Amino acid sequence: ALAQFVRSIVSYQTKFDAGRAVNFTNFTAQENQGRNIFNGAGRCNTCHGSDNFVPGPVVFNNGLEFPYQDLGVGGVTGLAADHGKFKVGTLRNVELTAPYMHDGRFETLEEVVEFYNSQVVDNPNLAPQLRQGGGPGGGPPGPPRRLNLTQQEKDALVAFLKTLTDTSVTTDPKFQDPFRYTDAPTLASLASGAP
Repeated sequence: ALAQFVRSIVSYQTKFDAGRAVNFTNFTAQENQGRNIFNGAGRCNTCHGSDNFVPGPVVFNNGLEFPYQDLGVGGVTGLAADHGKFKVGTLRNVELTAPYMHDGRFETLEEVVEFYNSQVVDNPNLAPQLRQGGGPGGGPPGPPRRLNLTQQEKDALVAFLKTLTDTSVTTDPKFQDPFRYTDAPTLASLASGAP
């Protein structure tokens, strides 16, 4: 029952979802700039390209650190090739899910964007998508990619990420805490026959 309930929590009422139907004419210029960076020069969509902004049931090393403090999947499999690999989380409602990364090391979306912009750490298991010359058919792996975005471009990317927010999920009464007893009758009122 719990698994079925969790599967019923679906985010689909975002500005992004509404924008797809109108070719994103509902976006501001800044949000469209961020969308273009996400799908273009930033190549964010190589890991976050599905409707749920995840790559599916795969794991990646996103260059958070080396040497590894947390082996991630490698800590479970024991395989060196899996060290530092983690499941890629959805970007839907990412504005509401701080702190970020598997260990919560980043407090803001701005920190996350700056990490991918200039701080990805080279390591043997770094995902090809985060290397120069990386990606499918991209040739031999090079050093980590540096986006070298301007502050305006970084702000635009954050603005785009915020269009993936669906506040209806957080405000819908059917998803609220079922153990809130503020509206429930008290034992005394039940004993007295009061409604």
